[in-house]
Amino acid sequence: MTKKKMTRRERLRSMIAEAEPGSVLHTELTTVQNILAKPKEQALPQLLRFLKPSLHPETKWMIGWTLETMKDERIIRPMMRALQAPENANRSNYFLWPLTKYDCTPHLWFFVNFIVKLDEPGEAMMVAIMIIKAMKGPFDPTIARKSIRTLLAEVKTPMAAEWKEQTEAFRLEAADYIMAKYFNRVSKEFWQPRNGSVPIS
Repeated sequence: MTKKKMTRRERLRSMIAEAEPGSVLHTELTTVQNILAKPKEQALPQLLRFLKPSLHPETKWMIGWTLETMKDERIIRPMMRALQAPENANRSNYFLWPLTKYDCTPHLWFFVNFIVKLDEPGEAMMVAIMIIKAMKGPFDPTIARKSIRTLLAEVKTPMAAEWKEQTEAFRLEAADYIMAKYFNRVSKEFWQPRNGSVPIS
């Protein structure tokens, strides 16, 4: 018999029940629960304002997981700010996964830069590449070319040989996707006004 997967609200209630009454975690999770009881238009901005550096890691995880389902582009920039915060360096996955559900095309360079600064080919790098592959484009030509060059550059971050090989493979995957999107756009812009052919003189 398969175990029923808990919904986000069920998981939140379970976390509140497990947290020590009166603790910081219990108070924070209860606040999240109260916010989510409100209509979405009120809940979303309040939840984003509540996502601050001092929060307990489990609270941040729950907020990130909740925002993933809200389908509102207003979460993109707050998630990006959270990714840049030093206190979240080891918990970037909390803020990356929600963004796989959104088209972050205007922020291509942010995620390329995020990838090349990582010191291991772990989950954060994999999910950042998923975000890039979810981008619909078109990409700004200058940013696209810069991103491809950056991703294909030599990996200079010190790491084990097998990690370096995996990092290069991940970066190549991202560069290949950007290149394909960019090439398709250039090709379309070239051939469309020519009706798919070029006269030979």
